[in-house]
Amino acid sequence: MKYEKYKKGQNDLFSGIVLGGFAIAYLIGAAMIKIPKMLSASLLNASSVPKLWGVLLLILGIVLIVRGLRTMKAEKAAGNAPEKKSTSEAV
Repeated sequence: MKYEKYKKGQNDLFSGIVLGGFAIAYLIGAAMIKIPKMLSASLLNASSVPKLWGVLLLILGIVLIVRGLRTMKAEKAAGNAPEKKSTSEAV
């Protein structure tokens, strides 16, 4: 398929955006975890691991977005990107 790599870049971009949105929602939820006062002085508490997972998900989402954009840019420079058609040409 001629535009296979370009479509892969689009898929990575879309997946990264969705994963990033999920990670942000997850981080908001992790920030709302109530921590008992006697455990609040500790570095590791009930919200530490969920916050770590949220940050890692966000980093992976950003990596997917960057990879998708780089792939799409490289394919466009190589002339393998689909051309946009105007509405008059499509009819």
